[in-house]
Amino acid sequence: MTAGKRKTQRKEINLEISNVEKANFMEKLRRNLQHSINEARFCKMMLQYETVIINGQLVFSNDALNGLIM
Repeated sequence: MTAGKRKTQRKEINLEISNVEKANFMEKLRRNLQHSINEARFCKMMLQYETVIINGQLVFSNDALNGLIM
């Protein structure tokens, strides 16, 4: 069997944690994933334009990304 055809096996981790801790963990995970999705959408949107000017300052052009902090 070649490396490309192998299926990755899912590992399960069973932890004894309370429902409150599970809910907090899932909420934190959801927020992190939503942040990543929003960041990817923003970057995709930025690539559609040749230049982006915010408050009169050039923050994005085909050359480089300057002055934008996320």
